[in-house]
Amino acid sequence: MMTQRYGLIAVFMSLAFVLSMACQGEFEYVDPDPGMGNGMTNGTPQEFFTANVATGLKNECGNCHKGDAPIGPAFMGNAAADTYTAVLAATPSAQNAGKSIVAKGNPQGSILLTYGVHQPGPALSANLMTQVQTWIEMETP
Repeated sequence: MMTQRYGLIAVFMSLAFVLSMACQGEFEYVDPDPGMGNGMTNGTPQEFFTANVATGLKNECGNCHKGDAPIGPAFMGNAAADTYTAVLAATPSAQNAGKSIVAKGNPQGSILLTYGVHQPGPALSANLMTQVQTWIEMETP
């Protein structure tokens, strides 16, 4: 009986410690997939894009590929739905003529995924590359 009592006290004290540290900001929730949505793949390609790709593109590509005078091809909209439509309709720059920014169903034929480091921008992050590849695979030609 005494051992059970000390065990309960230890559990209670541990819980109290964890909760007190959380209140002081010592512990922080870390999203395992920050900014990349819920990872669902059972919806439409546009739903997947909205949940998993749009925010990443905005964060990683928006500075150069959005607005009235973009540095690169303008494929970013103001909202996820606008970006989805724009990126599918976008045409590449002259140096990539004949290629597709998004080749539906063919990630390796899609400039969005394969372009890599470019001036003045970086390549997509590994996490965003995975999400973009999944989305492009979901798109049917």
